[in-house]
Amino acid sequence: DFTSDPARAGALVKRVFEEMRRLKASGPTDRQVQDVKAGLLRDFEINIRQNAYLVGQLAQRYQSGEPPESVWQMPEIYKSLTTRMVHEAARMALDEANYVRVTLRPER
Repeated sequence: DFTSDPARAGALVKRVFEEMRRLKASGPTDRQVQDVKAGLLRDFEINIRQNAYLVGQLAQRYQSGEPPESVWQMPEIYKSLTTRMVHEAARMALDEANYVRVTLRPER
């Protein structure tokens, strides 16, 4: 998901697929994973103080049958992520044949 000039969408989609292929082939760097983990933890600490976020997270868990208290386990889950786990997930999930491309164009 990204915002751009619609005329540049094709080039940006091409770049996204290049990054997907690279991630599948060699995985992320340790630094990239550490940076993402830090961002996820920071966002969690900020968002969890907002009622709307907390209610949304709890509702999502009830709908999916997950225990509601699992919302409080997210920091530990984030901390447990490894470079290898992300690489394996990328190899399994990033399928170039399985995507939807939607381009919104501004009204004239």
